Formats: sequence, structure tokens, C-alpha cells
Amino acid sequence: MERKIQKISNSYLATLPKEWIKTYKLGKGDKIYYTLLSDGMLLVSGQKKTKKTFQKELNYSEDTFERAFFRLYLLGYDFIKIRIKNSNQARKIHEYLEKFINVEIIEEDARYLNINNYDIDTLTPKKCFRRIFFLTGNMHEKLKEIYSTKDNAEKEMLKRHLKETDKRLSGFYFILVRDVRKHFSNRTFLNEEEPLVRYMDFRMAAEKLERIADLIIYVSQVKEKLNDDESKMLDKIFALNKDAVFAFLKNDFLATEELNKKANKMIEELSDARSVFRYNLLEILNYIKDILNLVGGAL
Repeated sequence: MERKIQKISNSYLATLPKEWIKTYKLGKGDKIYYTLLSDGMLLVSGQKKTKKTFQKELNYSEDTFERAFFRLYLLGYDFIKIRIKNSNQARKIHEYLEKFINVEIIEEDARYLNINNYDIDTLTPKKCFRRIFFLTGNMHEKLKEIYSTKDNAEKEMLKRHLKETDKRLSGFYFILVRDVRKHFSNRTFLNEEEPLVRYMDFRMAAEKLERIADLIIYVSQVKEKLNDDESKMLDKIFALNKDAVFAFLKNDFLATEELNKKANKMIEELSDARSVFRYNLLEILNYIKDILNLVGGAL
């Protein structure tokens, strides 16, 4: 495919292929970006004009939350801030949001959760990665519930929910892999302005989280309950996983030194692992270290 260069006044112009415009749903007013590579090639990407952002707040109520949130979701609010009173309310919100493929929690503390409701056609590798991380955290919470309940029927129900969450997580992983491959094969940039190597880092880090999710499924089957030390170790490991992912997303190389020290200390505590449960915790820690090793790889 070729285009002739035209000269109009002091400017040089070339038309864009109609098929490319249609594929990326571009039109009048949208932006075009280009990058000149060292080999002389020019990479071109398009981005639709940014729409106006809408925000809304609501207070959590067990009786009305799902209906109120779904209404705001359908109305297309970009950001929905939910005010909460305790961690139990936060947990219920996490579980409910698993149903949505295009929402993510972008901020959370003891008082509120800030949720981004984004257009499905803007689902990028970075957003897929964040969603995978969000679901991995939910799987950790479900695993703790499995170990804490004494009701066998409830335990089996939680295990089924755990597997369903893992399937959703795998779905996002495959979307991420597809988009990274598409990105490289078409030699075009996605809407996120990230270095090329960063997309490969997202793919590799997501794979580690996907393997951690598989291990969560496995350990849910091998132990009926945890003693206090095991429960504390499990929480410490997933707190470390959260910190490692945040360091990765920020590409914060300085933060990794302390996090690696914590990981090595936990690995040392589990180095004499003689049970299947402890051995799998050791494997999870090794995957967390793999994520930390990707931090600082693309500046």
C-alpha cells in the first residue's frame, strides 16, 4: 500500500488508508500520533477525541448498592466513588464488581473505593493487567474464606466461585496476549503511550499473576484449615504481591530493593517446606520476585 506526497503551500501531505481509519474508528477531530524509528520507519497511531468525563458518588448500602451502581454504570459515568464504613463492605463490592469486564478499582482506602467504568474498546494491556491483579486479590480473599468456614456446603460453593474467578482472570490474560501480539504485528501503537518493551513486560507480569491464580486454586484443595502462622504468612505474601504489582505499575525501581528483601526473608522461612501447602506458598513468592525483576526494565 502506498500514498503519494502532495505539496500544499509550505506543507507536505499524504492521505491515510480508508481501511485503517475504519478499523480504528477514527474521524474528524481525532488525533494522529507518529514516532520516527532509528531505521527510518515511521509508526503512526490514532486516538479518538477525548470525551467529557462524568463522575458520581454514592454511599454504600447493602439494600440499594447493586441497583444504584448498575444504574450509574448504564448511564455511562466514567468514575464512580463509593463511600464505605468497613472492610466487609469493601469485600462485598469487590465480589460484585467481578461481574463487569470493563470496570476497575483505581483507588481504595478505608473510606472509599474509586471505580473507573471505561469503554470496552479502550481495554488495553495495562488495563487487562490491572484487572488480572484485582481478580487475583479477590481469589486470595475467597481462599481465606474457604479455610475459615466449617460448613462443607459453603466451602464447596466458595471453591466453585474461586474457579469461576480464575476463568475470568484467564479471559483477561488472553485478551492482553492478543492485544500485545496485535500491537507488534501491526507495528502500531496502542492508545497508551508506553515503550514497546513495556508491553512485553505487561505480558510477562500477567503470566506470573495467572500462575499465582492457578496455585491458589490448587492450595484450596490440599488443606482443610490453617494454623495462625500459616494464615499470617498467607496474608503477608499477598500484601507483598500487592506492593510488587504497584511498584511494577509505577516502574518504581527504588521500591524493589526493600520488597526483594521481604520476599527473600519469607522464602528463607519456607525453605524447609515439607508440606504441599508451604511448598506452593514458596512458588507464589518466586513468581512475585519475577514480577519485581521486571521493574525498571523500560524507562
